[in-house]
Amino acid sequence: MGFLFWSGISALQTLFLPGYLALRLLRFERLSGLHTALFSFGLSVTLNHFLVVGLVLAGRFTRPVLLAVLLAELLVWAAITLRSKPGAPATPVARPRELPFGLLLAAACAVAVFAAEVPRSAGLVFEYWDVIASWNRWALDWQTGHLPEVTYHYPQLIPTSWSLLYVFLGHPVQFLARGMMALFPLGILLIFLDLGLRHRKTEYLLACVFSAVALVLLYGSFLGSGMADLPVAFMALLTLFPFFTEDFSRNARGRLGAAVLCAIGCGLTKQAGLYAAALLPLFAWWALAPAWPRARRAKVLAALFVILVAGILPWYLYADSQLATSELSVQGIRERTAWERLMRGTKLLRKSMTAPILAGSALLVLFSLRKSKMRRITLGISLPFTGIWVALFCYDKRNLALAVPFLAWSAAAGAETLHETIRTRLPQVLRRPRLAAGIVIGICALWAGATVSSEAILKAHHRQLMKAGEKELQERMIDHQRKRGFEGMILTDYRRLLAFEELRPHYFIDRDAPPEEFWPLREGLELFARVVEDPRNDIRYVLKKYLRGEGAIDAYIDDRIRSGSWEELFRADDYRLVHVLEPEVGP
Repeated sequence: MGFLFWSGISALQTLFLPGYLALRLLRFERLSGLHTALFSFGLSVTLNHFLVVGLVLAGRFTRPVLLAVLLAELLVWAAITLRSKPGAPATPVARPRELPFGLLLAAACAVAVFAAEVPRSAGLVFEYWDVIASWNRWALDWQTGHLPEVTYHYPQLIPTSWSLLYVFLGHPVQFLARGMMALFPLGILLIFLDLGLRHRKTEYLLACVFSAVALVLLYGSFLGSGMADLPVAFMALLTLFPFFTEDFSRNARGRLGAAVLCAIGCGLTKQAGLYAAALLPLFAWWALAPAWPRARRAKVLAALFVILVAGILPWYLYADSQLATSELSVQGIRERTAWERLMRGTKLLRKSMTAPILAGSALLVLFSLRKSKMRRITLGISLPFTGIWVALFCYDKRNLALAVPFLAWSAAAGAETLHETIRTRLPQVLRRPRLAAGIVIGICALWAGATVSSEAILKAHHRQLMKAGEKELQERMIDHQRKRGFEGMILTDYRRLLAFEELRPHYFIDRDAPPEEFWPLREGLELFARVVEDPRNDIRYVLKKYLRGEGAIDAYIDDRIRSGSWEELFRADDYRLVHVLEPEVGP
């Protein structure tokens, strides 16, 4: 059978079928086709991980065994489908208003751009060193039926997923594995798009757009690359978003079952996923509070905790607690002060985002705190995980990935809150023009003070100075000052040197000279020679446009250079800089 046939079979097992069967068995409420597909994907990679581990431990990780498993799953699917009765239609969601067309179009375009990454990635192999030397190496170990060695405590959900594809295909062809990785960032956008369409809320569409922008700015080169950071972000969002967007007491069994499986998958994707898994019992307690008594919730929480520990802990016990290379990186961060860590994290983000975007995003996240529902997201996930990243893991911005969709969600809620505030309060403020003007000026002043540094202004000023004059000459003069220094005064008619702080103290001006003798280089050889040879003036350099010996002053300079009393240092932009070695020698 051909490669495309096995590709389809492996994709069915890896991306959909096990998770879909789990949803049916849990009687999970399917609110939309996209909702079902997203959870089927997340649950499939989790269940397949345990399938691979079990088969490797049993020494039966082969294509025939996988085909038997797939056949059994298809039979279960058929049995469930035949026995199931047409369910009642899902309760329609109230649609109080239409969605803004522009925002809907922006979200659709963002999804389309990320969807286009899937077929593009499916035609590429892994390129990054970490993926080749670690993640794919571990996948090859699983494929050959061996537990991977030297994993540095890294979980193995992504390598086991790749190994499943490799066994089905019969070769470790990386096309499908890399294409699969592009589905995770796409899944983040699809979650928000599905929520926006079902609930008819601009907040979720804004979160979709903000997530797309943040992922491109921060991780553009990593989309579909094979890194585990974006998959853990998807799994965390898939685990936690239903606690804030649905009536969780309805179909609580199905929702909790799907959530705990996704949380286990999140913790087995990368260590950062343990944060989302730890939050699951807490958010379940809050979500079930309106409908369930305290005693019942306590039992459920205990069961959730036991299931999470049983699903996640064994791997970490096997891999031991030695973080090896990770510990070295963390130790380097811990040696810095809290302020230094904050500045380092900000600097990392500034490489991908401009200061106004970063400051505006932070402002919107803070505005989200005005929404009671968003406080648990912003104060429970977005800000705490960002703080953990700054404190321990800001040696690489990839470690922040789990928080990115939640930060985008918080920023979207903040933007909606800000818009509503402006819409309702601005008319009142505009009735007081002085107050309005003061607020605008104050905001602009705060923004400028927070985002524009003195160093940035000085660098911009220096760049403009360089453009305004003879660029090469000015660069050579400043370079000479920084490397060797000027020990005396420079006699020159190139007035632009006065604009540079490094050179201004060495620029010679005889302020006591009469007007007709103020510029020695323009008043003839006699005045020039008298000024240069007067020891009180301390003239040690002459910078003059070179006229190729046609002028008397140039001839005088050439004569001094030939005699060895003066030395030409360089030429640039038709100027030459001459070092006066013996200033008291007469003509």
